[in-house]
Amino acid sequence: MRAVGDILRLNARRFPRKPGFRFGAGSLTFEQADEMANRAANGLRRIGVNPGDRVAMLALNRLDYLPLFFGTVRTGAMSVPLNFRCSVDELAYMLDDAQVATMLVGPGFEAVALALRERVRCLEALVAIGGGPDAGPMTPLDALLAAASPEAPGTAIDEASGAVIFYTSGTTGHPKGVVLSHRSIVEGACQTALVARIRSSDTALVTVPLFHGGGLAVVSMSHLYLGAGLVIHDKADPGEALRSIAGDGITTYFGVPSQLFAMLEHPDLKDADLGSLRSLWYGAAPMPPVVLQRLQAMLPRLDFVQTYGQTETTLTACLGPEEHFSKPGATGRELPGVEIRVVDDEGREVSPGGVGEILVRRESGMIGYYGNPQQTAETIRDGWIHTGDLARIDEDRYITIVDRKKDMILSGGENIYPKEVEDVLLQHPAVAQVAVIGVPDERWGEVPKAYVVPRPAAAADAAVLEAWCMERLARYKRPRHWSFVQGLPMTATGKVRKNLLREIDRQAGEAR
Repeated sequence: MRAVGDILRLNARRFPRKPGFRFGAGSLTFEQADEMANRAANGLRRIGVNPGDRVAMLALNRLDYLPLFFGTVRTGAMSVPLNFRCSVDELAYMLDDAQVATMLVGPGFEAVALALRERVRCLEALVAIGGGPDAGPMTPLDALLAAASPEAPGTAIDEASGAVIFYTSGTTGHPKGVVLSHRSIVEGACQTALVARIRSSDTALVTVPLFHGGGLAVVSMSHLYLGAGLVIHDKADPGEALRSIAGDGITTYFGVPSQLFAMLEHPDLKDADLGSLRSLWYGAAPMPPVVLQRLQAMLPRLDFVQTYGQTETTLTACLGPEEHFSKPGATGRELPGVEIRVVDDEGREVSPGGVGEILVRRESGMIGYYGNPQQTAETIRDGWIHTGDLARIDEDRYITIVDRKKDMILSGGENIYPKEVEDVLLQHPAVAQVAVIGVPDERWGEVPKAYVVPRPAAAADAAVLEAWCMERLARYKRPRHWSFVQGLPMTATGKVRKNLLREIDRQAGEAR
């Protein structure tokens, strides 16, 4: 298996009549999906898509999302899945940055797509996936597929060539286009399937967005690699997820921590039939220990799998089912074929128990940031990807994520890791969510500030939480400032946008 498109092709050969993709009342067998991918590839070639081109997709999760993705990469072009939650300005930046000429447009995004074509000079062809009355001058996908051959396009694919450009979440400024090769996607799928013990008989529930590496590359491709089926939802609704697990025979569910917290709080959980569920995956953002403990207490028979990686590295480490008991609290150990180092600011490996930045080396990591050799060189040095994540490493080479390097607070010469403070605050019964950032202080340089989302009808104020922290945190780690809010700004994958919180605090400080 050398190219991403081979994953679907081989499933169509091995399991032709097996439902590979289900969405709502609709389904596609692997054979049907493979034919759709071939038609999409041949249709895109007819409208001018060539190897090396970039083809964007702006759509919610849907039944044909992945077959269209496979079709795109079978042309030799690179797929650019777009975050549908982004503004027109943000989308225009990505399209221009990747020099996208063709875009597949899902229902409900027609007006956005037409506005983007007016603003982005390189964007020429729009293909309407829905083909409804709002499609206007776009090429209807149905007509494109009907006129195209169902035979494999026969394009020679180099496994080292780019398959997909994932745009980072932009928590530190403009998003960057991470180019992953065919080999990277296929190898990562194989490694994940091996460590997570996926079976061809499994059925995974996919509620995370398919524009993100976690939904497309990690969960979907690892299951498809072995011929397991997917049930796809277009949003992460805890009640719908619980009903789908019971009704669709789901064996694997991946959720970001915020989704799993919402499931824990859902009133239907106590009566839900989860008998088919075998494995619960989590990742993409730090998991608060108190949430994991509650999940393990409520679902003791499940295999828990923690995943760690970045868009730039793909999946890097896993904490398997047994390791949740032998290494509680750890993030995981590197996957086969992946090397991890944890180094200090001088590039020296830290001793077991020390904290340093995670560096990753793998033969099939990212090719680089699209069109940005300077940032690529800053991130990949001597073959090692510098992640910006801080972790402890133990004598058995298990890492435990401490925080993002850019989020660390330096207060009076002491390092404060916001995640540690957040984990303590989340143990308080009145706290639903919390984010801690560093804010300027004349005496200490920086001090912690906590943004707290209280539970409904809970009595949470600064005095109560200060007393809670006094018993559990060193004095210098305790928040000096508090803000009680209704919600936190989040990325599409459940990460708190701390850069936005810092900007809000900066502007508030200037206004005072």
